[in-house]
Amino acid sequence: MTIQNDKRARLVEAADQLFHEKGFNQTTLANIADYANVPLGNVYYYFRSKELILQAVIEGRRQQFSALIAELRPIAPKERIKAFIAKILQPKDILLQYGDAVGGLSQELGRAAPNKEANGTAPLMEATLDWLSTQFKEMGAKGKPEYLSASLLSQIHGLCVLAVTLKDKNLLERQSLLLNEWVESA
Repeated sequence: MTIQNDKRARLVEAADQLFHEKGFNQTTLANIADYANVPLGNVYYYFRSKELILQAVIEGRRQQFSALIAELRPIAPKERIKAFIAKILQPKDILLQYGDAVGGLSQELGRAAPNKEANGTAPLMEATLDWLSTQFKEMGAKGKPEYLSASLLSQIHGLCVLAVTLKDKNLLERQSLLLNEWVESA
């Protein structure tokens, strides 16, 4: 990796972290530059705006999702869903402090977006719903797979909101077990 690519990667990683911890609107380019240990003037060499960094962050999260899906491919559909739940709900201490990265950013961007197309995280949420729906279909779940996938993703993100609001690790652990039981019975 060249030094330039390293700086770009550090900027994207810093932005991802700060968007999760502070939110997109509360994060400045100066915050990102400082966190990445890159001079503020250099940020503009890689990204002309915070929105372009946001696109890179979303693309990075899409790649992480694709990597997770590839990692889960060898196991049975029901176990894939459970492993997905476990992955999303980790690390618990970060969830309790900041909530989940994708859900939080999606909610923040969704409030400002006039429509689905303007929310850059919508394709990631749709890909997650589609993937979950396929898993429910492959495992022969009772009920419509698209309804089950929407229900599960809603439960996961709702649990993350409760966890960050109530700062209750026991709630997070207990509900994680209940989600797995729900998948088992689906």
